[in-house]
Amino acid sequence: MRVRIRGTIYETVSDAAKALGVNETTVRTAIRRGREDTVGLGKGRGPRDRTAHGKPVRIGTFEWRSRKALAEYLGIPANTVNKALREGGPKAKANLLQRIMVKKLAGK
Repeated sequence: MRVRIRGTIYETVSDAAKALGVNETTVRTAIRRGREDTVGLGKGRGPRDRTAHGKPVRIGTFEWRSRKALAEYLGIPANTVNKALREGGPKAKANLLQRIMVKKLAGK
């Protein structure tokens, strides 16, 4: 299927996507919405600042910028921290605090 974007005709959606530096789905969605002339111009949501999405986590007197940051500090998977904080109850949180204290006492 030929695609016309800002006056340039591409033989396929794939060719248009490659030339504009976007995903094929982006091109198809823009065509469906009648907005193909905006493809590749950066008017979408753009790159996300992934560091801004975490909520601060406080355990005892210690605080991290996010659950992921805490997991990285402890050297454990992020889903382990998430599960402990979401479903674990006081015992799981105490376990996290214990890990933090051991790490702090070791000077890390």
